[in-house]
Amino acid sequence: MEDNLKRIVSEVTRLSREAGVEVDANVIGYTSCLQEVQKSWDDVTGGASLSSGAFGPALIASLSQLLYKVLHQKDSPYIATAKMQIMMEVAFKNQREAVEKEQSEGQEEASMLARSITGAYANKNTTMQAYEKLHKLIIEYICKKVGLDRALSDEFAGEEVRAAVESVFPLSSLARFLTLEEAERLQQIEELSRITLGICLFNRHTGKGGRALPPATETYMPQAQRLQRDLNRQAQDLAASLRTLQAFQAAPPSPSVPSDEAAAASERARLEAINVAQAFATFQQLSADLNAGLEATQQLDAEVQHTLLQVQDSVGSNAAISKDIIYPLFDRLGTLQIALVEELRLLVVRQRLYEEASSMLGGYTSMLPSQVKVKQPKASQVSNPWISKLQVPSAAEQEANTRIDSTPLEEVPIFPEGYEYISTPADLSPQQAVQMLQGVSLSGFCAVSLSDPGTSSGPVLRLVQPSLGLVKVEASGELIGFSSAQAVSTFSADPAAILEGMEKAVLKQPLLAKLLGRTHLHTSLQLQTVVDILSGPLKVDFGSQTPVHFLERHIDYSYEWNEWALRRRVLSLANLRQKCTHGTQTTLTHFKRDGDTQVWLPKEAQVQTRVNKGQSMPKKLQYVAGLRGSPHTKMNVIRLDLDLGQPHQY
Repeated sequence: MEDNLKRIVSEVTRLSREAGVEVDANVIGYTSCLQEVQKSWDDVTGGASLSSGAFGPALIASLSQLLYKVLHQKDSPYIATAKMQIMMEVAFKNQREAVEKEQSEGQEEASMLARSITGAYANKNTTMQAYEKLHKLIIEYICKKVGLDRALSDEFAGEEVRAAVESVFPLSSLARFLTLEEAERLQQIEELSRITLGICLFNRHTGKGGRALPPATETYMPQAQRLQRDLNRQAQDLAASLRTLQAFQAAPPSPSVPSDEAAAASERARLEAINVAQAFATFQQLSADLNAGLEATQQLDAEVQHTLLQVQDSVGSNAAISKDIIYPLFDRLGTLQIALVEELRLLVVRQRLYEEASSMLGGYTSMLPSQVKVKQPKASQVSNPWISKLQVPSAAEQEANTRIDSTPLEEVPIFPEGYEYISTPADLSPQQAVQMLQGVSLSGFCAVSLSDPGTSSGPVLRLVQPSLGLVKVEASGELIGFSSAQAVSTFSADPAAILEGMEKAVLKQPLLAKLLGRTHLHTSLQLQTVVDILSGPLKVDFGSQTPVHFLERHIDYSYEWNEWALRRRVLSLANLRQKCTHGTQTTLTHFKRDGDTQVWLPKEAQVQTRVNKGQSMPKKLQYVAGLRGSPHTKMNVIRLDLDLGQPHQY
């Protein structure tokens, strides 16, 4: 599968670039998997799948051409949904890797400092400067370990942390500390880190410090609550849009519209409903995650405040207090603060995911009247090009159908063995209904309406009504909800057939797999596998060529780029200037011409040969003899005059 998928993605990428369009490799890979599950390629591949073996070059080229046409369909909810599903999976992966990378880098720095601390030893020659250096190393480790990085760059924050460390672990304690085993040293500096963090928290609580600490919880909570409101608003709007699209999908065709156009409009409503449902499920998932994070943050913050009050009661106005009483409280404070900082960091991640999900909304012309994007003259009324082909019920009729679906369950039917009915309160508040909906399987959609009934309308995405109760499937532990009382009765008659029909509908329209959590039905539907395969570099054979003239109106037709052609042109023009015909003729001088010629005789000249002569002085030389030898040898000076190069010698 991996080799075939990469080759198809590379070829489609090449085709897209040649067309001047940039498409993400993950979108190409995921769309190819959807086409395979949907059996759109069976006529070309002969039923072979991406995992059946290596495809030939001709088959890869054919599949790439088909996939290129699917990807570049204009105004397609199908492509918008596929892009939303795979790009949100990529966003989750990127954010997870970013958090893990940040944590691993901090842990690696702290581990290196810990090895330096636990590997140090003292002897009789250890100086005070060595102890002070080790003490500074311990303070640096504490700052890296518990997130007090500001103390390393801020002088005042650093002094506060150093004072907190010395109140627990003074410089005089290093001599005994160095006698411990490495495991005991590591345990003590980790405990010292948490106690130091607790002291800094208490200082901030009393208004006497805390400069090295990260921002308090109060600074994050308004942002988190605003994000929660935005998520709830988006989910409510999408739920209302989904109910309207359900009415469009079930609407009969208009009498004056051909059957093929009406079928295309109904299919369009189905694809747009899947897109809206996927966006609704994404925001619901983010909302549930955010609610869990807010609950954990509020619980941790409450415990921190309670522990701070315990520390304040223990300290009181006492000048001294037993470390057996106060140190465990500071240790508890540090532990709670570390967990609280991790939760606050995840709030930032959730904000980024919300922005990513919001950017994925739309991307096509919607069938909803409030979102029609068709240009019409100002004088005429804007008409929807899709719903005009269907007999869409009015708002009153849609509200009446909603009331019928909201009819309470009069009597609980009997379910077969292996299916347990769980009753829920009938008067659930909207907030309680939303919370219960988040725990229902199939992303909160009714299994009965999703089961393919074999009609032209196909499966319909209807939201669950928690007040009708839930059914627990003992084999899988899933909670199945229902959109109406009739759906409860239908499911109780044959639950296995309903679930099987729902899975067939998923394989018929693979976009439902991610939405309903049924990616295990086919290996090609596992988004994480597709993302992992395409996470590495891809090889694409591609060439680029710039046009000679980007703007035609700027063409200089007299421009000549060839230097030799320019030279030939210059020589031709220079030669042409000399090709002139001229003459003069009169009546008297016709065929007559008198001309005189005068020449200058050569000038007489004499030549004399030059004689060069030179003279040099005699060369005088002086040698000293008798400097070596027996004691009786006498020194002699010899003078020579070499008379060479005199004129008489030539």
